Amino acid sequence: MLVNGAGGPFTTEIAQLKTEVANLDAFLDHVADTIIYPALARNYDQSGLKVHRGVVKAAVSKRGAKGNVIEIRNGHLTISVDTAAVPEAEWAINGRPGFQAKRGKTLRFFDDNGKPIFAKRVKAARPHEVFHLNDGDIAKIQAAAVEWVENGG
Repeated sequence: MLVNGAGGPFTTEIAQLKTEVANLDAFLDHVADTIIYPALARNYDQSGLKVHRGVVKAAVSKRGAKGNVIEIRNGHLTISVDTAAVPEAEWAINGRPGFQAKRGKTLRFFDDNGKPIFAKRVKAARPHEVFHLNDGDIAKIQAAAVEWVENGG
């Protein structure tokens, strides 16, 4: 007796699973727009990042923004930031090492109000955790998955 052949006992179940897997990419696309991107925007707002808010935040939490990378393929979803397109995202998200000016020189940067600040050295900047989902986000994804399966994909 064939278990998964044309006349096997699980033929209809296997056909149904194949259809659901084919529709999985559409489900992941929906999950990305309704659950994951809003969660990443919330994480960015709560991370304490103040510099480059518009460009980096859009790259993290807005589909189609400069530097935003989303890939949905074969049931896998990947969301990331292209740091070549948005170079300031590298240090803003992953942190940066401390450094000091060369001998006889100073570092110049600007505060939130645009006032120049001069310093001989700066401390390392800590990484900001923006690419994570909390338990509530995972529960929303699980509920969406259950609803998707119950509605036939």
